[in-house]
Amino acid sequence: MKFGSAQKQLEALGFEAVNPLVVVNDWHCTWDHAMRLCIKALMDCDAMYILPCASDSPGAGVEMQLATRLNIPMYVMLNSLKKLK
Repeated sequence: MKFGSAQKQLEALGFEAVNPLVVVNDWHCTWDHAMRLCIKALMDCDAMYILPCASDSPGAGVEMQLATRLNIPMYVMLNSLKKLK
């Protein structure tokens, strides 16, 4: 539910949110295939919002490394996103 909650909060601020659970949409998908789908989706994003639990996720770590290398801005607080609008 953490992704759904974050999606609702971001959309309430006027952003188009990309929810990884919606991107993958298959609970039986392998991790590597799910990551390929999520990385494809990340490549079309202007920024990345980091959930508080990201440090516990190997997938989030991969995504954050890519975002850093590709200069995709990352945000950890919704308050900082409000200033972008």
